[in-house]
Amino acid sequence: MPSVQRRNDQSTDIQGADVISNGYQFMHEPIGDYGIWNGQFQLSGDPFPEGWELLTTGTVARDTGGWAGNYCLKGGNAGMGTGGYAHTLRYFPVNDTERDYYISCVAKGSTANTLYNMGAICYDAAKAVTAIIWTLAAPETAPGVAWVRRQRKIGPNGDVAWPANTRYCRPIWGLQTDQALTGEYIWIDDCQFHQLEMTYSPQIRLMDGIVSETGSTTYKDAAYTLYPATAITLTLEEPGYLWFSYMLSTYCDAAAAYASSIRAYIDGAQQLQQVRVCSPAASYWIPVAITGRSTAAYAIGNHTIDLRVYRVAGTTITCFAMEGVAWYTREN
Repeated sequence: MPSVQRRNDQSTDIQGADVISNGYQFMHEPIGDYGIWNGQFQLSGDPFPEGWELLTTGTVARDTGGWAGNYCLKGGNAGMGTGGYAHTLRYFPVNDTERDYYISCVAKGSTANTLYNMGAICYDAAKAVTAIIWTLAAPETAPGVAWVRRQRKIGPNGDVAWPANTRYCRPIWGLQTDQALTGEYIWIDDCQFHQLEMTYSPQIRLMDGIVSETGSTTYKDAAYTLYPATAITLTLEEPGYLWFSYMLSTYCDAAAAYASSIRAYIDGAQQLQQVRVCSPAASYWIPVAITGRSTAAYAIGNHTIDLRVYRVAGTTITCFAMEGVAWYTREN
C-alpha cells in the first residue's frame, strides 16, 4: 500500500504522497509554526485559493494586481449589497487570557467609501463557534483607493478581547461590507495572523528615531532658533500620535530670571510643551528634560520633530550634550 499524507491536518481528504518536497509538512511559517498559509493568494485552488474558504453574497474571488506578487483577493457586488467573507481553513490554537495575537492585511477599495473588516471566528475546545469578533472601527473601515495596511491586536491587551473560553480561531475578512453600496469592491493582500512574541516591555513602538550631539551649540539672538541636531523624521504607516523625549544641559553667560525657553515643534508648528530654564548664576550648567506627545494624530507619511531655543536679550545660551528619541503610536 503506498504511503499517504494529509496536506492539511484540518482537512478530511487524504491525499497521495507529495512527489517533491513542497507540501504543507515542509513549509516553514513564522513564529513557531504560526502564520496564515497562502496569505498573499499566490496559490490557486479548486474552487478557492489554497488554505481559504470563501462565503459569497456577491463575489469573492482571487484577482490579479496584488500588493505583493501578482495575486490578491477581491470582494464586492456588481449590484447593491455586500460581497462576502474569506476565512482560513486552518484553526489556530488560542490562549484567551494570557496571550495577544497579531492580525494584519493591506487593502484598497474601488472608491473612497468601500468598506471592509478583519477579525476572527472564535471556537471552544470542541471547535464549536462561539462568536465572531471584528478588530477595525465599528462596524468597519474604508481604506481608500490606494493600498493601506491595517494591523491590530486581539487579546487581553489588544484592540479587542477574546470571548471567554476561546480555544481556537480562524481569521476572517469581510470584503465590501456595506449593504447599501452598489458596484463597489475591496481588494486585500498580505494577510497575517500569529501569536505575538513575549517582550519585556508592554509598550510597542511602531517606529522610532534617535539623535545625539556630544558637542555644544550657542544661541545669541532673541528669536526661537532651530536646534539643528534635534530634528527627527518619522514615517507613519498609520495615522498616529507623535511622542518625543529630549535630554540636554544649558549654560547662560549671565544670571537671569529665565535664561532661555525650549519648545518642541512638529512639522514646523509649535507644540504646547515648553520648558523655561532659570539661571541663578552664570557658572551653572542646568539639566533639561523635555517630553511630550502631540495633541492630535498625524496622517500617514513623513513628519519631523525638532527643538527650538529662545534666549533672553542680552544673554548668551549654550546647549550641550543633547540626546533625543521620538516615536509614534497608532491612533485609537
